[in-house]
Amino acid sequence: MKKTISFGLTTRAKIIILIASLLLIVNIIQPWKKVSISSLYMPFLLIGLVISGWIVNRARSYAFERLEIRRIIPRSVYENEAISVKIIIKNPTPIGLYNIVIEEHYPETLTKIDGFNTGLIQIPPKSQVQVTYKLKAKGIGRHEFGTIILRKLDILGFYYTEATYSHIDSSFIGVMPSLPKINIEEALARGYKLELGAQKVPHSGFSTDFRDIREYVPGDEIRRVDWKATAKLNKLMIREYELERKNNIVLILDLSKNMFIGELGLRKIDHASRTIAYIINYAISRRDNVGLIILSSYGVDVIPVTMASETLLQNILRKLSKIPVYPPTVEGGEWSIDELGIGLEKLNLRDKTLFILISDLETPGIIDNIIELSKILRSMRHELVVVSPLTVLFEARLLKGIDAAIYKVIGYISMQERKKMIDKLFKTGVPVVNVGPKDLIPYIMLKIEEYRRMIIV
Repeated sequence: MKKTISFGLTTRAKIIILIASLLLIVNIIQPWKKVSISSLYMPFLLIGLVISGWIVNRARSYAFERLEIRRIIPRSVYENEAISVKIIIKNPTPIGLYNIVIEEHYPETLTKIDGFNTGLIQIPPKSQVQVTYKLKAKGIGRHEFGTIILRKLDILGFYYTEATYSHIDSSFIGVMPSLPKINIEEALARGYKLELGAQKVPHSGFSTDFRDIREYVPGDEIRRVDWKATAKLNKLMIREYELERKNNIVLILDLSKNMFIGELGLRKIDHASRTIAYIINYAISRRDNVGLIILSSYGVDVIPVTMASETLLQNILRKLSKIPVYPPTVEGGEWSIDELGIGLEKLNLRDKTLFILISDLETPGIIDNIIELSKILRSMRHELVVVSPLTVLFEARLLKGIDAAIYKVIGYISMQERKKMIDKLFKTGVPVVNVGPKDLIPYIMLKIEEYRRMIIV
């Protein structure tokens, strides 16, 4: 923690000193009038008040310097959850501090819903006080708290003492994505509609190596129902094949600057983070193996592929909560294919894997990077799918009237340029689909279930 103490005269004190000085000068320089003690009474009284105020406030400054301050906040919360903030101020000195103004700067990205963080407090000698208030978490990522300022004026308003506390231990809170409530059957149906409109990239056959019989899960093909087992157990049972046993999935999140644009909670990065959380949770029910790569101009962050579990889900949620609320400020913004290559090594891949890249494709140079990535993955017999949150679909729904009409025209022009980029990816065998807020999860679920039944040769 860094502490800065400042002490000085107020404007009122400066005016008093000026008046006292003028009175002294007038009394001294008058040649026709004899200087008397009584005539100097008022200026000396004013100066005495200022000096006594200085002595009292220097003692108070001593107490300020020894105050101990703690901010207590949870390390992470789910979005839209209430956050309790406690500020504990301990005064170990015999000097009481009364009518102290406290000013605590919480993140502008959070909303105060109860209590106060600015106002008057009393800190008696050798005691501690507690200030509490509540915030509401909105917007996934890391929210930074600011300084705590304590300010005190003396009774006459001649002096001020101010203590500024920065870099306090609990200076940020991570907001984790909540799990969307989605009907799996409806989501897969929506995913199929998106698939029908997407450009197809050919795959090879299906697995025929029978492994086991399991209970039906929405998204399974009806033609693989084992009717004898279904009749015997009185519930829908599915024939499971060798490659259906487990999927290897790696989710790649591209943190381009434009992913952060928009209202907190409704940005592309917010929807993408919720999607990742949901897919991990879905993978737990399907006994899949999952890994995560986060790409940004700051580098590559990796969680190795492992069996989907509650522990993995919590690890990934905490990782997502550390994403900055504001976009990266590093010049350029594109991630390095060399850094990504190092990240791929950290995944500990052993089997064929489906890579799903979530990117708005709006970072300069990203198309060439994706093409290079697809070549690397294809040489390792993996598959890459690009799911692209389309800015027009995310922002147009928030506009009305003439604003919406103008935005659609601008969006149409940008779509023509975007189509050229996507066609370039298709020609290299990388499937891409543009999605809106409601399409991210359905399409990714569909691709996962399709890959479950594919043999990559």
